[in-house]
Amino acid sequence: MWDDLQHQKRGLANLREEVATERVHKDDLQHMTDAIFRKLDRIEDKLDGKQDK
Repeated sequence: MWDDLQHQKRGLANLREEVATERVHKDDLQHMTDAIFRKLDRIEDKLDGKQDK
């Protein structure tokens, strides 16, 4: 029984590590999407400028 408990503890520790490394924090995601949209806006502005010429 003690071995089973230790095995479960190791499994839980591994699961916690996997979850912590594989998820994206909401703030990080917001920062990335803001940067992407700023770049898309710049591209759109450049295309609009070329279209006017």
